[in-house]
Amino acid sequence: MRVTLAATLIAAVGLASAGSLLVTGVSNSLLGNIDDAARERAQTLSTVVTRGAVPDPLPSSGVDTSIAQVVASDGHVIASSREFDAGGAALAQPTEGPPAGEHIKDQTTVAHGHFRILTLPVRTEGSTVAIVIASPLSDYDQAVGRVTAAAVVGGPTLLVLLAIAVWTLVRYTLRVIDRIRGQLDAITSADLHHRVDVPPARDDIRSLVLTMNQMLDRLENAVTAQRRFVSDAAHELRSPLAALRVQLDVSHRRSEADRWQHEAPRMIHEVDRLTRLVDDLLALSHLDENARPGRRDLVDIDEIVLTEAQNLRLTSSLTVHTREVSAGLVAGHPDLLTRIVRNLLDNARRHARTRVDLSLSATDQRVELVVADDGQGIPPEYRKEVFRRFHRLDQARSRDTGGSGLGLAIVHDAVTAHHGNIHIEDNEPGARIIVWLPAAGSDSSPPPSLLPLSPPGGTTRSTRNQEQPKQ
Repeated sequence: MRVTLAATLIAAVGLASAGSLLVTGVSNSLLGNIDDAARERAQTLSTVVTRGAVPDPLPSSGVDTSIAQVVASDGHVIASSREFDAGGAALAQPTEGPPAGEHIKDQTTVAHGHFRILTLPVRTEGSTVAIVIASPLSDYDQAVGRVTAAAVVGGPTLLVLLAIAVWTLVRYTLRVIDRIRGQLDAITSADLHHRVDVPPARDDIRSLVLTMNQMLDRLENAVTAQRRFVSDAAHELRSPLAALRVQLDVSHRRSEADRWQHEAPRMIHEVDRLTRLVDDLLALSHLDENARPGRRDLVDIDEIVLTEAQNLRLTSSLTVHTREVSAGLVAGHPDLLTRIVRNLLDNARRHARTRVDLSLSATDQRVELVVADDGQGIPPEYRKEVFRRFHRLDQARSRDTGGSGLGLAIVHDAVTAHHGNIHIEDNEPGARIIVWLPAAGSDSSPPPSLLPLSPPGGTTRSTRNQEQPKQ
C-alpha cells in the first residue's frame, strides 16, 4: 500500500504540473494569435490615419471580429468601427508626448464584453492620435475553459486509473515475491535439491530467481562435497585406528619383552599414517578457508625442488634426475610451494618403477615444473579424477602403498591458489605432471608482501645441472 500511495502522490504532482503547463501553453498561444491579428489591423489603420483623411466608420477587416477606434489626444473619438457604438466613449486614452509604441491591456470589459485592448500611438500633423483595437475574448475564454475542464476532469480520472494499475502491479509482484519466499523457507540443509519456480515474465524478478537458483546449485554442491569429504575422512581415519586397536590388543596378550619388540614399530607406522592424514586434512581445510594464500614471499622454487629430490634419493631406491632444473622465482607461500613439490614427488615415488625425472624452466611470465616417472601412467579418462579428494586410481591398492588420496588434491588446490595450472601427459612409459606457476613480477603474479627468502642474485642465474649422487 505504501508503494501505491507514493506512486499516486508522485503521479498527482506530475499530472498537476502537466495540466498547469498545458493550460498556460494554450492560453499563451491563443493570446499570441489574437495580438498578431490586432497588431496587423492597427498597422493597416495607421497607414490610413497618416494620409490625413480618416473615414468614419472605419473600414472592416473582413473575417476579423475586432473593434477599432481612432482617438484624439484629448480623448475625443475621431472614428470607430461601424459594428461598435460606445456612445462616444474612448476604449483607451492616447499617451501624452511622442509615440512610445504599442500598449496591450489584457482582459478589459467593454460594453458587457470581454476584450483585449491594443493601443498604437500614431503621429499626425502636429498631434498624436491613438489607434485602439479591441479583440473579443469570448472564443479564447471558451477554448481555455474547455482545456481547463479537460485537465481538471481528466487529471483525477487518469490518476485513479494509474493508482489502480500500480496497485494491481504491486499486488501481483508481492504475490510472486511471497511465493518465492515460501519456496525458499521450505529449503533446508537436509533438502537442498529443491529450486524456486522461475516466473514466466522476463523481468527483474525472473533474473533474481535465476540468480537464487544458481546460488542454491553452488550451495548444494558445496554441502555435498563437504558431506563426502567428512565421510571419506572418517573412512580413512578408521583404518589406522582399527589397526592400532588390533596391535594394542595383541601386545596386551604378549609378554612384556615381546610386546614392544614386535608391535612398537607397527604402532609408530600407524601413528605416522594418522599424522600424515591429519596434516593433509588440515592443509585442505586451510586451502578451502583461504582461496588465495595471504602471505606471499619471493621463493626460489628450484631450491625446493633440489632439496625434495635429495630427500627422495635418501628415502627410496629410485634414480632421481635433476639435470634440467634451472632457476625459478615465484611469488607465493613457501609452505604451500614446498607441499606442491613434496606431494608430486611422493606421488611419483609410489608409481615409478626405477626413476623419476625433474625439470624446471622459467620465462618472464611463468615457471614450469615437470615431474615424470616410468610407472604405469594415468589413463586420459582418469586425469581429472586424480585431483579429486580421496580418489585413487587403483581402489584395490592398500592404503599403505596407495596413500590417502589427498596428495594430488592438495597440489591442485595449492596451484590454483597461486593462480597456476596443472596438467597430466603421457611419458612413455609413465606419466608427466606439469605445473605452471606465474613468475615473480609477471602480470598474473601478485606483488610479494615480504622480502625474498633468498637473494635472486641478478636477473639470470646459472642452471643447476649437477645431479647429486644417490645415497
